[in-house]
Amino acid sequence: MVPVPFTLKVAGRDYSSDTFTAWSTDRVHGLVHFDGQSVILEWAGTSSIDEVQGLEVRSQTVPILPEAVSIPLSRLRSAQLSGGWWRPCVELTGNDLRVFAPIPGAAAGQVRLWIARRHRPHAIRFVESLHLAARQHGERPVAPA
Repeated sequence: MVPVPFTLKVAGRDYSSDTFTAWSTDRVHGLVHFDGQSVILEWAGTSSIDEVQGLEVRSQTVPILPEAVSIPLSRLRSAQLSGGWWRPCVELTGNDLRVFAPIPGAAAGQVRLWIARRHRPHAIRFVESLHLAARQHGERPVAPA
């Protein structure tokens, strides 16, 4: 199966004290694919950090090192493609809150993978392959949410 490129929406972070203010913005992109047994998510990106201390202003961009996680099909509760044609998104929901914990932007056992429109057909095949594999393995089916 062809890996599906995605981006993650990650909330920015703000830091401040009496003499110091900083904020960061993360840009995270990755690939998701299914090997028949597990969903593999790989991601990397950059973090832009802006800082103001007194009259000094600094900006820097640091890499977010590549990471990957493999999630067995049995740990998924649902998978669906949402967002229509203009803003396609693969929504994966786990059986517990820790399933997607290592992934930036994941919350409450769910992760949203934002897909470029040109990759929407690949995302459709990805979600369909999850549903089919769950049925074939005799596991509780990965249902559309």
